[in-house]
Amino acid sequence: MQRFASTLRLRPESEAMYKEYHRSVWPDVLRTITECNIRNYSIFLRDGILFSYFEYAGDDLRPIWRRWLQIRKHRNGGPL
Repeated sequence: MQRFASTLRLRPESEAMYKEYHRSVWPDVLRTITECNIRNYSIFLRDGILFSYFEYAGDDLRPIWRRWLQIRKHRNGGPL
């Protein structure tokens, strides 16, 4: 298993929108996470910094990243 973490500074004017989008995760996003062998996916927001963590249980992450980027509905071009 591989573990991944990242941080991202959220624009102050985007915090309310971010919280609204993530209040209830869409079922297809949750299904995609599972299908991509991603486990224990968590995102925390503190002082304008997003910290994300997940565990990858597969063998080759490259095709997973391509698929994930193609179907992520929460990647809507909003100002995060």
